[in-house]
Amino acid sequence: MPDRTDLRTSSDDLPRPIVSAHIADNDGDLSAAAGYLEMPLGLVQAAAAYYGAYPGEIDQWIELNEQDTAQAHAAFTAGQAAVRP
Repeated sequence: MPDRTDLRTSSDDLPRPIVSAHIADNDGDLSAAAGYLEMPLGLVQAAAAYYGAYPGEIDQWIELNEQDTAQAHAAFTAGQAAVRP
């Protein structure tokens, strides 16, 4: 698996897996994803092209991100339950 910095659309933008996930969430509408992410359309198009070339790599990162999110939510929920009477 590559270093996460290798997956960025550029040095100061979102990682390609996040952009690709938002493209999917917007039914493949690149303009809608760009608008939601407040990114130039060209960068979203570049992320889509990268995803097209390396779908397995991006899908693996998306899955890891989803697992991280689920774990963080479970920890938050457990923490909230622990401090409530």
